[in-house]
Amino acid sequence: MKTKSLILIPVMFLLAPLIFAFSEDPSDYIFYDSGDVMQLNGTQYTPANGNLLTTQHWQIIGGVSAKYSISEPKIGNMSINITKASPTTNMKIYLGAERTNITVQFLFYDPGQRIYQDVRIQNDAGTSVGSIGIWNGVSGYYYYNDGADKNSNITYSTGWHNFTFYVAPSAAYTAFYIDGTKIANDTTTDGVSYLMFHNGDTPPVAYALDYIMIWSGKPEDQPQPGTEQDTTPPHITAYSDQGSSCSNWNIDTSNPCTTADTTPTLYFNTSEPAYCAIGVNNLNYTTMGSSRNCTAGEGTMEHACDLKPFDELVYEDSIVYLSCKDISRNENITSTSGSLSLTLTGLESGSESSIEIGIQNALLSGYTIYSGQQIYARKLAGTQDTGTFDRVAKKGSKVWAFNYITKGEEHVGLFNMTPVLYVLEMSNSTNSTIINMVETMINATK
Repeated sequence: MKTKSLILIPVMFLLAPLIFAFSEDPSDYIFYDSGDVMQLNGTQYTPANGNLLTTQHWQIIGGVSAKYSISEPKIGNMSINITKASPTTNMKIYLGAERTNITVQFLFYDPGQRIYQDVRIQNDAGTSVGSIGIWNGVSGYYYYNDGADKNSNITYSTGWHNFTFYVAPSAAYTAFYIDGTKIANDTTTDGVSYLMFHNGDTPPVAYALDYIMIWSGKPEDQPQPGTEQDTTPPHITAYSDQGSSCSNWNIDTSNPCTTADTTPTLYFNTSEPAYCAIGVNNLNYTTMGSSRNCTAGEGTMEHACDLKPFDELVYEDSIVYLSCKDISRNENITSTSGSLSLTLTGLESGSESSIEIGIQNALLSGYTIYSGQQIYARKLAGTQDTGTFDRVAKKGSKVWAFNYITKGEEHVGLFNMTPVLYVLEMSNSTNSTIINMVETMINATK
């Protein structure tokens, strides 16, 4: 069992000593700074001591300003010192695509000489969707700046302070806390892509940051010492008889269900809230790609997945796959479901209707269509070929013969006799492909 370490940090919050405890395992967080290491989404980056934080996912704007601290103030691990560089200094942490339902927390050291300082949360475009004013030496308050007002809330004090903001699901609002006290709520329509620390002081004054942590969920969801990280991918607990699903998959997924739907909908439950996708290849959720994501039940335990038109089934004996990941991004190496067997009915009738549509699109009028027509043709050597075709079209002196080969059938193999007889046999094709092939063949020979 993995053991999480306990950190006990004596921190001065508003001049009152508190004990601060949390998980020190970087894998529990979206972003975590631990001494010389920054970990983002499971990948570690290591800027050298005393150098600019220009390693991946950091942006330094305004000159030589952000360095790892090897001097005071620092607590626990190595802090980050940020000093003013003309005209301003901005240090950005790039979190990736816009995120919601996350908490960002860090410790901020106030040396007590601040003129202007804030932390900004920004969207993918780099536009600020909220500013947390962490110092205003003129008015003597920490404040929240929503773009219109500077709401003075807490009188400033020298020392370490805990700053936290929470971005709600769907970015419905952002809440801001100082030392655990909520001082502001603000509505927004964007998730967070960047966390930007801004130093606008004149004259230059250094400040320090430590224990920058970002995790999924609310502030109270912060990973705790001794808790086990979820590392288990979701699994499918049950299939229902809705749509093209069938409950006998609950016993044996190789026991096929019967459907006439070439893009079936599958209904199923997962062992935990999950995001799922459907396809015809044995791939995991990430590899399947977003174009195959399910349309209903995302982030829940009840799902409905429609096979996409570009994966339309063409075989009587077909296989589909379901792949899921949970909110902790756990997923299998391949699919979650394994192969799910389907017996596809109606392929013959569907292909015959598609052949007729292709004929109509190409010939328009003045033609005759025959069903199940037998054709005889004599070769130059005097031998005779014969075959029965699903559809035969005749217009004037020309004849076009079409077959769609399904399970258990064989190709006729009848030859073309230009310019009076043209033969096309097809298999393993979608209805739209059949229409296109028939139309193309007739247009090329009529």
